[in-house]
Amino acid sequence: MRIAGLTNEATGILKGKEFIIKKFPFKVGRNSSHISDAIFVNNDLCIDDVVPYNVSKNHMSINFHDNHLYILDRGSSLGTIVNGKQIGGQVSNYKINLNPGENIVIIGSEASPYQFKITL
Repeated sequence: MRIAGLTNEATGILKGKEFIIKKFPFKVGRNSSHISDAIFVNNDLCIDDVVPYNVSKNHMSINFHDNHLYILDRGSSLGTIVNGKQIGGQVSNYKINLNPGENIVIIGSEASPYQFKITL
């Protein structure tokens, strides 16, 4: 499984490279400058978001269970958009399977600069 940025911001987070995801769950969330937050945050990909935030501290994860890969929104404020469908945020559904091939994942609102392509 590979993840690549679709926007300048997302590409910058990955340092301009495609990243291979080898462990699950693969947790994504916002970086925090508060040392007290460190005990509650355990992310594999940390995003330096700024106010108004799109990314929650514990935003989402990519998971593998029962031979299925899926995205789990971890209780984010704005949710996650996967292939055009929102999970989390104001929606009661918090989990969605990834499709074979390419998947578009937007962390936060539709206007979020944190847009990624996840390829299975």
